[in-house]
Amino acid sequence: MLITLCALTIFVCNIARVIICASQKLKNKQPNSFIKTFVSAIVFCMLAYTMHYMVNISPGLWSPFGCWNVLSKQNYGDTYSFTIFDDLPVELKCDQEVYEKLIIDEFVQYTISFKLATLFGKNYGILYSIDTDDIIDNREVMKSALEEITQPGIVYSQLDWSISNCGQTINGSWGISGYDINIIPAWGITKGDPSVIVAVVDTGVDASCDVLQGSLLGNGYDFYNGDDTIYDDYLYDYHGTYIATTIALVAPGIKIMPVKFMESSVGAIEDAVEATRYAIEHGAKIVNMSWNFEEYSKELYELIKGHPEVLFVNAAGNRNINLEEEKLYPCSYGLENIITVMAMDNIGSIYEASGYGVSYVDIAAPGVDVKVIFPENDETTVSGTSVAAAFVSAAAALIIFENDALTPVDAKDIIMSSAVKLDKLKNLCRAGGFLDITACLEHMK
Repeated sequence: MLITLCALTIFVCNIARVIICASQKLKNKQPNSFIKTFVSAIVFCMLAYTMHYMVNISPGLWSPFGCWNVLSKQNYGDTYSFTIFDDLPVELKCDQEVYEKLIIDEFVQYTISFKLATLFGKNYGILYSIDTDDIIDNREVMKSALEEITQPGIVYSQLDWSISNCGQTINGSWGISGYDINIIPAWGITKGDPSVIVAVVDTGVDASCDVLQGSLLGNGYDFYNGDDTIYDDYLYDYHGTYIATTIALVAPGIKIMPVKFMESSVGAIEDAVEATRYAIEHGAKIVNMSWNFEEYSKELYELIKGHPEVLFVNAAGNRNINLEEEKLYPCSYGLENIITVMAMDNIGSIYEASGYGVSYVDIAAPGVDVKVIFPENDETTVSGTSVAAAFVSAAAALIIFENDALTPVDAKDIIMSSAVKLDKLKNLCRAGGFLDITACLEHMK
């Protein structure tokens, strides 16, 4: 703090010196002396900034109007251990990796206190900014932030931008704060209930993933291999796994039924029909379909149409096509109990490969560089409409639990009418915006 004040004092003094000298030198018609004075002042300002930078606790942007800091150098190697929600142990380690990633730019500065940005690695690291005029205990700031956003019982080492977009960078691109699914406040209302079953009709699912513990039903089936083994191989079954873990992360109270009909990206439409039928017959209220076929199937069409009590959540495809002009199924069936989802990035722009079209695509959801969980608890990022659809399936599950009298069409209408409207999406999907789960639940009050 003292160094900052010294640097600021030097800066102000030299600005004053320039002004005074300018008036004197120009009045006396000595322009060369004025230039020397000006250069001297600039040098002194640079020295002041350098002194501040070397000694101050932050590498962040500094200006005479304020100093914003991230985890301080003096915290390197420190570990804070504490418990939140009475039973969730948290360990926060200020390591070099966390420190170097948490640099605040003018674009994401916040005016008071701290702001959560992201959690790194298996140890929690938290980005926050503090006004150096305030004396804030680091541990208490971190604890308060974790109490606000951490969901008990979920093993997930990074709250992705899709969950909490605070404007953090994703692969070098700044996000826009609030452009996420807005689930954190919703968890204060509901986290779902086991009475609601979401079927993941997809590849197999690795039941050993931490986030799936207590969420998976044991009555799944594998139509690809013709047996009841829902997981065979990492490479074959990663897709269904990250769809299921995404749904479980957002709606941890519901149940997930894995029904396998493909491996990797290979599957037959006949098996898709049988897998969907199985899901319906075994009580699924929502069927997640993060896949498409170019081939029209009358059998699949009739199956979906014949079960208006079930909501089918479909991905809009990753072929960068206008579904007004080219068809993909099931999304191009145009049935009321299908909700089709396109993918957007962390500033609300459409994912470059996403399908779109206001006649067949209903809403957008995060789908660019989204953090997901693969088999064996591997964490990575993916892009595509598949994960976007998973977010909508989770949202529908929370909505249906809150009011089980709702029909799938009712739930779909709530999701669409509660969307955050964006001009850049209004001609790409019916809702003209992206998923907001808290708004969905508040809409029902």
